[in-house]
Amino acid sequence: MKTGKRIQKKIKWIGVLIFSFSALCYAQFEDDEFLEEQTSIICIPETLQTAYDQLKQADLNETDLKMWYSFGSEYYKQEAYKSALPYLWKVFVNDSNKMGQYAIRKIADSYFKLQYTDSTLLACYRGLYRYPELTSLHYFAGLLQVNLAKNECALPHYEFLVERLPDDENYLDKLAYIYFNLEDERAIEVQKHLIEVNPENPEYHKRLVAYIKYFDYDPLIELRTAFEKNPDDVKIIQMLLRAELDAGNYQQALEKATILLDKDLNQKSILKLRAQAYEGLANYSAAINDYKLILNKKPNDVDAMCAIATDYKYMNKFAEGKYWADKAKAANPKSGLPYIAMAEIYEAAVPYSQQIENRGRKIDDGFVYELAIREYEQASKYPAYKAYAKQRIKLLEPLKPTQEELFFAQGNTKITRESYISWIEQ
Repeated sequence: MKTGKRIQKKIKWIGVLIFSFSALCYAQFEDDEFLEEQTSIICIPETLQTAYDQLKQADLNETDLKMWYSFGSEYYKQEAYKSALPYLWKVFVNDSNKMGQYAIRKIADSYFKLQYTDSTLLACYRGLYRYPELTSLHYFAGLLQVNLAKNECALPHYEFLVERLPDDENYLDKLAYIYFNLEDERAIEVQKHLIEVNPENPEYHKRLVAYIKYFDYDPLIELRTAFEKNPDDVKIIQMLLRAELDAGNYQQALEKATILLDKDLNQKSILKLRAQAYEGLANYSAAINDYKLILNKKPNDVDAMCAIATDYKYMNKFAEGKYWADKAKAANPKSGLPYIAMAEIYEAAVPYSQQIENRGRKIDDGFVYELAIREYEQASKYPAYKAYAKQRIKLLEPLKPTQEELFFAQGNTKITRESYISWIEQ
């Protein structure tokens, strides 16, 4: 992925930040005159001067410098940040070499941990003027500018961070978000690279679809042309597979996945994508076979087990689905996904039972919905599934047995219908 050459970054940096910053520094530290901000977005603090600037000494004693840094670092290690700052600033204003670099990094971190936003930004831009490639200062400045909703100001920092660490998920995620908010189509390319780094995160795929729809971008034409010219290029096939899947072209996605698997059957991520293509074609048996191939390689893969449970649900094979949901619970008791899978099986069983028995609502249906609610309640204990589980519980609450149904049942709360008791344990 390309985010621009370093020289282009520095030009942009000058255009957005450093031009006004260096002019302001010159005015403040040389002639003490104010130069009007040249950009419409103010990215730097109004003043970059601090009370510590008066501590600059004409004749520097190296021993004193080391002593100040030692005191400051000791307070910093003890998290006594306010006590550390005077010593560290004294080092920074008196040393432009390594010790000054170490000091400004700890100064910025100290202000950040004290939650002093303006002071953190001041320290960052003072430091970046002298040390433009200090990663930690770009990190703090970028994060705070995003929090301040100044995406234009955050952009050069995250471009720098991604160039320095091109496979860091956090930086890629932030950069794609910033590009999107600035209505820059480069959000799509960054998001694609993020998916290459971690293809297992479903949120990354959802955001890519959202970005593509927003920019009315159709990658399929370009990728299909590239595939025709390079039919053996694995990377192109992988990108085309995901694009076809995202577009709902399940048959084409299936063909590309099969090509890749014929080359290397050990690719778990490709097996998962092919299973999803089968699911899109409602070929749930084939999807289950692929998930079982994944389990042959990773026996405790909860995601694969839950996918199998869900596919059996779609096939109205609730006993098999329950078996795999229970198996997933045993494989990882700390996951909320198996409870979601089981709850959805209970939900799906009710309309199916009504259909095959050609009947309306019975009290047993309410008991089964209660079982679904219990599973959702378990799932709601896990942050990743809490919102969805709470939403489903709210929808299912009115479907529990009514007071009238319970009255006529005369205290019998057992499920008696054959379509349920054949697979539900009571």
